Amino acid sequence: MSLLAYLVPQKLDPEPAATQALAYILRPRELAAEFIHRLGLDFGFDFGHIESERRFEGGQPDLTIFDRDGRRRIFIENKFWAGLTDAQPVRYLADLPGDLPSGLVFIVPEQRIPTVWEELKRRSREDYELGDDSPSDTMIQLQMGTRTMCVTSWRHVLDLLRQISPDDDVRCDVMQLGGLARFGDSDEFPPLRSEELSDVGIPSRMINYCNLVEPIVEVLEARRVARTGRLQITNDWHDTGRYFKVLDKFEVWLGVARQPWRSTSITPLWLRVTSGECNLGERYHHLDEVFENVHEVKNVKYLPIRLRTGVERDEVIRDAVKEVQCIAEKFGKMVAATGRSTETV
Repeated sequence: MSLLAYLVPQKLDPEPAATQALAYILRPRELAAEFIHRLGLDFGFDFGHIESERRFEGGQPDLTIFDRDGRRRIFIENKFWAGLTDAQPVRYLADLPGDLPSGLVFIVPEQRIPTVWEELKRRSREDYELGDDSPSDTMIQLQMGTRTMCVTSWRHVLDLLRQISPDDDVRCDVMQLGGLARFGDSDEFPPLRSEELSDVGIPSRMINYCNLVEPIVEVLEARRVARTGRLQITNDWHDTGRYFKVLDKFEVWLGVARQPWRSTSITPLWLRVTSGECNLGERYHHLDEVFENVHEVKNVKYLPIRLRTGVERDEVIRDAVKEVQCIAEKFGKMVAATGRSTETV
């Protein structure tokens, strides 16, 4: 059974799904033991087995690693962007044995490591005497007597799993876990940096992008390619732009669309088309056969309008007008081809 086939019937949210996926991949004893060794957390014990979401007195770690004698030795907690629970890390640390080397590991997105680490230490100081941080390129850890607390990234964990995967089936499962980790990042709120809040270039550039839309449509109107009529400028949580018709037939929307921009890193400016408004009929469902990089969000398709770099604003507008006009002409050809095909039948 593949990882995907294992997870889909469970209908889990991203973090629980990542936990089950990691437990599934580490089922082979030799693979799990090598993974612990590569993390630097074997503490000299003989690996026994792994359990997911096993409840103890103080909490329910995502993964628990036991030695051959059935003693809990390592807790692994998987995080994307959820906060720490009240039990983390102090109650989890208390559930680890005090007379044996043991560890508590948090796996988080890479950019979240500094803030999670500081919060873990802040919560632990009252109950434990903390050693010095031992940072590396891939992990931060410190000693608390016999216990070791550390934080590492999903990137590092996935790299280790790829390195030790014994065959293509496991490598495929690791790739799917990587996709799940990227999906878990889709609604992230990375810790704010002071330079972000004070950088006026960010809002200035966003205004620049939004202010391209109306001039592009005006040029298209002057060329009789577009007509706004009573169609409106619209704004919502993610999109800022306006509706218009091209070639007097196809209703589209042009604007700054943040979700496809974030997902693809192609461009801030997109042409949005919906099946009910664009008048493409069945051809709407085959846009990706005609255009590159069609991005879909909640059954709405977005076509990228690439912005030319290294030129003045007027040239950016002229180039974007050409792109929209080219898309409109392709729409016309698609519909005409459908008509000819129907007549032939």
